Amino acid sequence: MKITLSDLPGVLLWALPLVPLVAATTAAAMPRDDRLTLRALGVGSLLLALLAGLAAIVLGFGALGQGGLVAPPLWPVLAAMPGLRLDPLVVTPLLTVLIVAPLALRAGAPRVREGMAPYVVTCLVQGAAITGTLLVGDIVDAYAAALVAAVPGFALVALFGGPERGTVTWRAAALWLVVDGLAIAALVGPARLAPVPAELVALAILGPGLVRLAAGPWGLWALPYNEMAPVAGAVTASAMSFPLGAVLLWRGAAAVGPGAVAALAPALSALLAGSVLVGGVLVTMERDLRRVAAHWVGLLGSVVALGVLSAAVAGRGAGDAIGLACVGGLAIALLLMVVEAIERRLETRRVVQLAGLWHAAPLLAALLPLSLMAVAGVPGPGSAPALWRTLALILSADRVFAWGGAAATVGILMGWMGCAIVVARVVLPQQRKHGQFIRVSFMQAIRLLVPLLALVCLSVALGPLGQLGAP
Repeated sequence: MKITLSDLPGVLLWALPLVPLVAATTAAAMPRDDRLTLRALGVGSLLLALLAGLAAIVLGFGALGQGGLVAPPLWPVLAAMPGLRLDPLVVTPLLTVLIVAPLALRAGAPRVREGMAPYVVTCLVQGAAITGTLLVGDIVDAYAAALVAAVPGFALVALFGGPERGTVTWRAAALWLVVDGLAIAALVGPARLAPVPAELVALAILGPGLVRLAAGPWGLWALPYNEMAPVAGAVTASAMSFPLGAVLLWRGAAAVGPGAVAALAPALSALLAGSVLVGGVLVTMERDLRRVAAHWVGLLGSVVALGVLSAAVAGRGAGDAIGLACVGGLAIALLLMVVEAIERRLETRRVVQLAGLWHAAPLLAALLPLSLMAVAGVPGPGSAPALWRTLALILSADRVFAWGGAAATVGILMGWMGCAIVVARVVLPQQRKHGQFIRVSFMQAIRLLVPLLALVCLSVALGPLGQLGAP
């Protein structure tokens, strides 16, 4: 099969999931003690996938504007396989998945003592997440790929998580597997034909997106999972599940139709708005930085879900809500990386023990408030533009969703109080007379500044990308 220059964007689409899968296979066959080579292989392959994704988007930009980019099978032996498709809707989610994976892998590198496992798992998660994003036009295939993408992350926590890793992993995995299984059954199985209320079928189809967004009561996995997972697993689960969940929820809403979503609107709006209010209270009261990040996962996820569902009912584009999932996930990744750096140097992640951080580690003391404000939607780089556009979309929607939008706005503002408490604690003078100055090496500083730069670039690009991705 001859490949011409015009086929290059399609060829690059096939390379996106293949590169991390090949890297995972290679890492699994390497010696456990060759950590330096493993690190170079993992980070290098994920960066290569990022470059391939950027090239595919840039080279195929004209085709994207005309409704999508299709990658035909590369070899005659694969002629029976369907071609991959890059829909304009998933440009921003795909970029987020490609950016977060190398950051997640590098975030856990200093503490990796388990050989190849974290590298294999992160590469597998990215390959499956890319595949699910590209196949999102076919909702059944997308759900199946998303289900597969969840398994390696649970394995990482089960093997290398905290002291309660077994219990946490089983609870989280059971929730994801049951919800995804019900969604696939409702779409292709007898559940669609059986005398089951249409609202329950619609809720089952919307479930995978709600779970991945940690929205409402479906976010029960986020707090224990993020607290017990290694930092690479927490970053991957929080930041890579967000964009995929937003797109799955949008496609699920399109599959069930606006009428079914409108029938569920009162219950879902009340649950999601209540989740934002409770999340705002918990962010203000919480004193563990990892748990603060987990509460923000559920809080932003509920806002994204409200935005997607209100757009589906109103027949409007959900580009802003999906953009919020992308940039919010990246901001949460940055926050978790900063928290891990503080925890490694101070041996604590308690807010009450951060006094004197400004004098001991100025870089970390500056990055912690910046990352918190980027997550919380305070004006500046981060989730702010997409968050307030999404809230405006919800408030201008049907009255049922408008009430939910008002409650969500109050919850966000309550979350700002929690951010102010953390900032005030950081700038307090140290309580000890002889505080030790904590050095941050050049490479460690770069490791934290790179995601901040990526967040700024994605925030700037979110406007035109959101317009491209709006259905």
